[in-house]
Amino acid sequence: MKLLAALGSVSASFELSADFYFDEIANRIFKNDNSSSYELTYFQKYRENIENASFSCVSATIDETSFHGEPWDASSNDGDKCIYLIDADKTKRSWADAQAVCEAWFKIKLEADNRLYDLVVASQGVNFNPFWLGARKYCTNCQFEYTDHSPFDFTNWTPGEPNNWGDGEECVEVSNIWGAASYEDGYWNDNNCNSAFFYVCQAYKHEPQKTPNGDEKWPLQGYCKAGWKKFGRACFKILGAQIDDPDHQIQSTFEEAKTRCGQESVGGWSGATLAIFPNVYYNHFATALSKNLGAQKSYWIGALSTTQDMTFHWIDESRMTFTSWLPGEPNGQPNGEEDPEDFVEMLWTGGNGGFGQYFPGQWNDLYGSRKLPFMCSHTLSTSEKAEENSCPSGWMSSKDASGRPEGFCYKLVSSSTTDTNFQGARDYCGSIDKNMQIDLASVEDFYENSLLTALFYEEFGLNGENPINKDYAAWIGLTMSWKENSKGEKYVKTSWVDGFPAAYTEWAKAEPDMNSIRHDPEFSCAYIDNKKEWHLSDKCNDKLPFICKANVGGIKPPDWSNGDPRGDLLDCEVLGEDWHNLNDDWNEHHCVRAFAGNVGWHEAEHSCNGHGAHLVSMHNEAYNSRLRSFATTKVGDNQI
Repeated sequence: MKLLAALGSVSASFELSADFYFDEIANRIFKNDNSSSYELTYFQKYRENIENASFSCVSATIDETSFHGEPWDASSNDGDKCIYLIDADKTKRSWADAQAVCEAWFKIKLEADNRLYDLVVASQGVNFNPFWLGARKYCTNCQFEYTDHSPFDFTNWTPGEPNNWGDGEECVEVSNIWGAASYEDGYWNDNNCNSAFFYVCQAYKHEPQKTPNGDEKWPLQGYCKAGWKKFGRACFKILGAQIDDPDHQIQSTFEEAKTRCGQESVGGWSGATLAIFPNVYYNHFATALSKNLGAQKSYWIGALSTTQDMTFHWIDESRMTFTSWLPGEPNGQPNGEEDPEDFVEMLWTGGNGGFGQYFPGQWNDLYGSRKLPFMCSHTLSTSEKAEENSCPSGWMSSKDASGRPEGFCYKLVSSSTTDTNFQGARDYCGSIDKNMQIDLASVEDFYENSLLTALFYEEFGLNGENPINKDYAAWIGLTMSWKENSKGEKYVKTSWVDGFPAAYTEWAKAEPDMNSIRHDPEFSCAYIDNKKEWHLSDKCNDKLPFICKANVGGIKPPDWSNGDPRGDLLDCEVLGEDWHNLNDDWNEHHCVRAFAGNVGWHEAEHSCNGHGAHLVSMHNEAYNSRLRSFATTKVGDNQI
């Protein structure tokens, strides 16, 4: 993780865990426990020289009160770290809460090594209290490791430790009874992660330890069994989905699914497990694979918890390098005492419901007796052959788990000689194969956007780079330009270069900047980053990698030359007398209705869904003004 930027006054622009939110008025960070919120002490972090790329160990404060002692510059031992002993607020925390505070404010990890105690504990001698360190086990049978992925090359256990007393000691504390006649002075002990102690944070002066790709031990070469889909160094398949199991014969409990992944009689593969995602790009790919699976909304993946504090790990006992939890999850609500929520389902649909707004690819903890479809994974095998499809060699097929023939193929192109501007990228894509329709990629929906993001790992992660810790971007085929309608009103026209309708977007925060969009006949162009978000380039001249999309299925975009191919527009009056057409060139195919009564956003959207509609969207200032006037006449001068 990168260090937190200088904060003269705390800004809400940084990212927080889903468990936290920032109250700008109170200038505090709060933890959300689904029923109430309580204040967490916050830390203001200063850098001596924000223009200097290097970082100096400087003081940190709690509510304008200095920490116990100064942050310690470890330059004589490890010049890349600064150590912070967190006890000034007198608030002891569980290991997970301590970790969350370190990450949320310092963007750092708890840490311990053989240099920490001479520098902090022995020199500052504080209150004779134990402290949490950044070392723990991530499952019952796992080995201890550091949170920042650095080598676990030093231990300082008290004799007889770790002993896992009570069958639930997975986190590491250190005693600071320094100088007393005790063998525990500065030594380690394993303890229950839910115990409450003070804690030690560290900050890296320069680059922190990098998060590994996670699949380094998996074979790089090989193929997948027929019916399995290749991504990265592994193969994936979904079993029990309604599209191939309409009678729900294969849907399974978590334990049953574990077994069936390896049973070839039900479509499994000997040696396969429930799906493991070594990094977030595998999760993106699994999301894309999940399109069109039927009425169910989720399936089992190979994630579970065997610890006392609901820390989850993969079924092969490997550590998670990322999570994709729904807001407020995991919450550990059991289906009775004997059936705890120790297992993970992954959603393949999006919508609004008990979770609030949710998206494909997000996770929820669930009790294991529930019968669900399940996703399996297997590492690449040199005993298998390459999958036959219509894509050029090295391209990824759009074929998903529904079994439909692929319609498109994708390739992220990047090198020092091919990175180019928007038009150059289009020219390159079009020159690949004159017998195919190839252009910069359009994006139909959330699933396709996830697939395009996964391509960053195929291009960079498998070629020796570490896309977990770097930022990447690539051109896609979206253009935007200001136009005028027949009334002389200006609006922004958004188009895909391959002619498919622009019905889905995934803009980053503050994007697109409407003031930077070019005026017709010129246009501005979009690119996607490796976090799934889109950005706008006003002049389209940046030199970037790019994503080509081949239309191998001969799928034609809608023909609008003779009117809307879906047929005549619906007369809004058939929906009821309260529905109206605002007669705008850009929005005239939408019917609108204003509803009185104060409700939350999710409830409002859910109510609209009940009418076969969504909350209204605005695409130009003229329509925004017309809509505001319409709403005022219907529900009064209120916020909507």
